[in-house]
Amino acid sequence: MGFEQRQIPIIEMLDSTNRDIGLKRKVAILEEIKIYAREPKIKKYGTRGHSPLLSAPAYIDKDIYEIAFFVKPSKTPVQIKNLNMYILYSSVDSCIFRINIYDNSEGYPNEKINTKDVIIKTSIIQGKWNVVDLARHNLVFNSDFYVSVEFIPDFKTEEAFQITYGAKLIKGGKTYFRESSIGGWTSFFANVSFNIEVIY
Repeated sequence: MGFEQRQIPIIEMLDSTNRDIGLKRKVAILEEIKIYAREPKIKKYGTRGHSPLLSAPAYIDKDIYEIAFFVKPSKTPVQIKNLNMYILYSSVDSCIFRINIYDNSEGYPNEKINTKDVIIKTSIIQGKWNVVDLARHNLVFNSDFYVSVEFIPDFKTEEAFQITYGAKLIKGGKTYFRESSIGGWTSFFANVSFNIEVIY
């Protein structure tokens, strides 16, 4: 809703004692706008299964132990919804770890690209997929990346612990690990049973 344009010579306004200017209403017809709602889609990246003959033990003592795997989304942007880890054995009932996201440099994890620390304390269920909800951390990315799980030692008790993961041989896939926060990455011969669910 608006008003039609009206032109009045200045001399008429100067000669008139009534300075009120009346305008006619103008109705504008707007074009129809169609809005389509799209349900968000969920997709998994990583290793979904595990082999009964393979495992990947991680020993956490006085330094971190970090495991990373590569994610190449078919569509972007993506938001990480869940992290899924298949745990065969654990010497502890719960653990603390940090989620790190790295960019890709010549096939290895490189620079950390998530700006905030994502530290998780979770209970452990042996012989099952352990699901960690990451949706509230708003981890959104527009290109390929590495997801890592960095296990943090228990500095209160200073007791070492072990977590053994499922693993699977997959053509073209690799998992990387390192045993200190400043150490180099080493490739594992199989894929650790980690995957993420993303929303796009």
